[in-house]
Amino acid sequence: MNNYLEAAQNARREAEIRAKTAQAELAAFHDKQAREKWGKLHADNAEFVENLIREGRLMPRDRALFVHALDFAEMPETCVEFSEYDNGKSLNSALRERLDFYLK
Repeated sequence: MNNYLEAAQNARREAEIRAKTAQAELAAFHDKQAREKWGKLHADNAEFVENLIREGRLMPRDRALFVHALDFAEMPETCVEFSEYDNGKSLNSALRERLDFYLK
């Protein structure tokens, strides 16, 4: 009887290990998909902003701001803060300032 109980416990442990492994593999797969999606969106946004700069419709100094704003519009959960622009202003403040400049 102990052999059956021991075999059942071993089978349960092995199943739990396989389940945890499968969960980790699935999480890694989802992370990879999210990174690929983010990379494509970011590249598209950067290209769009670069075209506006080449056309003279945006100033080069605003590259990071507008790319970040477009990234945030697509995937807000991935853009927690924006501190690369004008001494760490919030994205909202920096964007308002530059839009005010462009729309005068």
